Amino acid sequence: MREELPYFYIGDSYGGNQDWFSSFMMRKGGCAAETLCDGCIYFAKYFGRVHLCPFPAGTITQKEYVRFSEMVEPFLKPECRESIHWIFIWRAYPGILNKWEKRN
Repeated sequence: MREELPYFYIGDSYGGNQDWFSSFMMRKGGCAAETLCDGCIYFAKYFGRVHLCPFPAGTITQKEYVRFSEMVEPFLKPECRESIHWIFIWRAYPGILNKWEKRN
């Protein structure tokens, strides 16, 4: 028997999509931002941690999700790896969720 955790949709999309992001670099290497946004929405929706998501987690739109990604971008740092010469990997530094949670 297959079990799945409850998740969320944004329109027809199962969670967010980094192809929606507004900047080229975030579309190419915004996987940490997408993970942070999706995680915050998930915790807000299913665990009552509504302070993690600046928009209504149960009804977040694609436009709001993109705005959310722009809000978390400053909490991330780009890293250029030698094994991947031209791609920037956006990596969350230690404690990023704590830093996001304690913002303001």
